[in-house]
Amino acid sequence: MGLGILAIGYAFGMLIGAFRRYWTVISAVFTGTFGMQKGMVQATAGTVMLIAETLGTLVIYELVKTF
Repeated sequence: MGLGILAIGYAFGMLIGAFRRYWTVISAVFTGTFGMQKGMVQATAGTVMLIAETLGTLVIYELVKTF
């Protein structure tokens, strides 16, 4: 029971973090289209972090599932 509550809390935290990062990437794309280098870098970094976060979560889930 305690592990389920912990998992639900982790899932909600990850979901909120992802939505914040999505918003950052979307706003950075708009500033990047105007030629601002900062926007281009933020969009690239945000996208890389979203992919890394997803892959990291999958790897950790598989590790926990096997034990």
